[in-house]
Amino acid sequence: MTVRTWYRNLGTPITSGMTIDEQLKEAGLDWTVELSPISYGDDCSTEEYLAAYRSDTQQMLSIYGKWRKPFQNRQILETFHTFCEQNDLQIDRIGCLKAGKELFAFTKLPIEIDVKKVGDITETHLMITESHECGRGLQIDLYFNRLVCTNGMTRPVRQRQQIINHVSNYNSETRGRASVASRIAGILTHALKTVRDYENISNRLADVALTKQEAELHLIKAFGDPNKPLAEQPKIVQTCLKLFLGEGQGSDLLSAYNTAYGLLESVKEYINWHSPVRGSLETAFSSLCYGSRKQKQEAFIQQLVSVHL
Repeated sequence: MTVRTWYRNLGTPITSGMTIDEQLKEAGLDWTVELSPISYGDDCSTEEYLAAYRSDTQQMLSIYGKWRKPFQNRQILETFHTFCEQNDLQIDRIGCLKAGKELFAFTKLPIEIDVKKVGDITETHLMITESHECGRGLQIDLYFNRLVCTNGMTRPVRQRQQIINHVSNYNSETRGRASVASRIAGILTHALKTVRDYENISNRLADVALTKQEAELHLIKAFGDPNKPLAEQPKIVQTCLKLFLGEGQGSDLLSAYNTAYGLLESVKEYINWHSPVRGSLETAFSSLCYGSRKQKQEAFIQQLVSVHL
């Protein structure tokens, strides 16, 4: 029997006592990002744009403008470790996606959400991600994992300045601005407030009773066609309704039974575990954390909040 994990068995677990070098090697991240001028045509080159590539495999990662400074895997991991040590935390897992183009690290926070105090526990994990692709930067998010069903969703630690662009040196101040490392630490301090905000929303949604008809209308508004009967609605609408009505894991808990919170968890369960996977589990996890799956969950929770709270 396959045990489903919120991290889809991606990445490498980190154990106490491992050095930074050992962690990087175990996760396949013991390489640097190198830059090279771009050559083209018969005998032409430019330094306005640079090729970013892995030092170990020479694999191209992206094309950078000359102003972009690559953050190295070691720098990212060292800064995250520093934050964790200062807050009595420990990195649980690190890894990469898209052949090294994206790096991630997780640490479990000592904070759990128990919706309505009925044993409906959601763990909180801090997630730092870094993309070596142009147009993206360092990002801090929280990953919420509901234990009864392993449903996960991410939320930004704060709405503004959640992405740090690659325009300055990692540990140096630039034009009066704080270093990237110190700015990361500043963002991370907002994590607790984000957890409490999500806990408040979850508890308030658990106080909102929903009928089958109301749940159906919510699902059709978000994912279906209001001009078609239920039998002709997309799979996501029909499956989520079944999950809400008792087939979903944890749907019988008092926090979820016939409530707006239960409907949210039904949508999360579908997106996490029932939605068709196009490509690898790595692709699905990336989408859940940063892509269309994340956007669908966020849009639905905002729909519920706007209507009921």
